[in-house]
Amino acid sequence: MNIPTLRSFLLVSWIAATLGAQGSQQPLGGGCANRTPPSVSGALAIGTPLQIDDPGCFTGQGGFGVMAFGAPLAAHLPLTLNSSIRGFETCFVAVTPTVLADVTSVRFPLLVPIPNVPALRGVQVGLQTICRECGFAGCFELLTQGLGVTIG
Repeated sequence: MNIPTLRSFLLVSWIAATLGAQGSQQPLGGGCANRTPPSVSGALAIGTPLQIDDPGCFTGQGGFGVMAFGAPLAAHLPLTLNSSIRGFETCFVAVTPTVLADVTSVRFPLLVPIPNVPALRGVQVGLQTICRECGFAGCFELLTQGLGVTIG
C-alpha cells in the first residue's frame, strides 16, 4: 500500500470510528402537559462532556429546579402537582431518579463528563427536571418531559 492510499485508508477509518461513536437522544414523554424536556447537545460519546443546554424550566426568584438522572421507566408514574392558577394536574415521571442535581443557580450550558469507559457505550441515561416556577401569578410546580440519552 503506497503512502497516499494509506493516508486515505486511515482518514476513512478515523471518520467511520468517529461517526460510530456518536450518541443519540430521544424524547421519553411524561412530564406535565406542554412541557419540553431538558435540552442537550454534543457528541454524547464516552470521553466527551454531556452538554446540558437548558433544564427545561425557568425557576425565577423564589423557585428551584432539580434534575434527575437515571434509568428511563418503561411505564410512567403519575404525580399530582399544583401546576398553574387552574389548580392541580397529573404529571408523569419518566425517569427513575438515581442522581439528583440542583439546577437552581447553575449556569448553562452545564458540562457533565462522560468517563472514557467502553462499557458505557450504548447505555441509556434519562433526564427529567422538576421545577418550582415563580412569577407574577404565584409559584407553581411542574415536571418536564423526560429525555433519553444513549451514550455512543
